[in-house]
Amino acid sequence: MRRLVKLFVTAMVYLALFSGAAQAQGTTSPLSLPANGDIQQSDYPCALVLCVLKPTDSKCVPVINWLEHSFIEKGKPWPTCNFAGSPGSSASYSAQPHVDCPSGFTPEQANSGYGSVYTGVCLRPVQTCATTGARAYTPSVAGAACYTYTYYDDNGYAQTTYFEYIIPPTGVTSYAMNVNVAATSTMPAYKNTFFFNLNGSTGQALAASIINSNANPNYSPYYNSSGSRH
Repeated sequence: MRRLVKLFVTAMVYLALFSGAAQAQGTTSPLSLPANGDIQQSDYPCALVLCVLKPTDSKCVPVINWLEHSFIEKGKPWPTCNFAGSPGSSASYSAQPHVDCPSGFTPEQANSGYGSVYTGVCLRPVQTCATTGARAYTPSVAGAACYTYTYYDDNGYAQTTYFEYIIPPTGVTSYAMNVNVAATSTMPAYKNTFFFNLNGSTGQALAASIINSNANPNYSPYYNSSGSRH
C-alpha cells in the first residue's frame, strides 16, 4: 500500500508539471481520469499511469482489460506513455515479479512445476531464535519473527539454521511501471520503478515457503525435516 500511495503522489507531482497532458502513440492524453464520459482508447497508454493505482475503477476496467488482452495474454511489448512538453520523459510498463523486502532481507524463492517462484516471504539469516540469554533473538523490523529450521545433510546428520522472516502486506507484485522524467529548468531529473498487481492478483506461493512446510524438499535433500516458529 505504501508503494501505491507513493506512486500516486509521484504521478501527481511529476506528471502535473507537464501542462496536465501527455503524448501517447501520436495523441495528446490528459493525465487525470475524465470527470464525465469514458477514457478514449487513444488515451489508454497514458491512462495506465493512473489506472494501475485503481484497476477496478469503472473508468479503468476497459483500460486494464485492454492491457491484459492486447498485450499480456499475447506476450507483446507493453505500451509506453511519453509526456508532452518534456522530451525524453516517459512511463513504461513490464511484467516483473517483485517482493518489497526490508533492507537486509532477501525474497524467498521456491521451485514449482513452472520453475522458480517467489513465495511472498522475506528471509534473513540470524544466529539463533533463542528467546533468552545474551544472544536472544530480537526482531529487526516490526512484524518480523524467527524460524528454526532443522534438516538432514547428505550424510544423515541433523543441521539447524535460523531465519528471521517477514511477510510484506503487498505479497508478490507481478508488474512494474518505470517512470523516467527528464530534467527541466525548474526541477532535476527523476527516475524510479514502482511495482503493482492488476485486479488484486498476486503471484505468491506461501504454501511453498520454508516457514509453512516441515518437509520442504526445496531446502533439504531429505523429506524428514522439521521446523518451528518463535
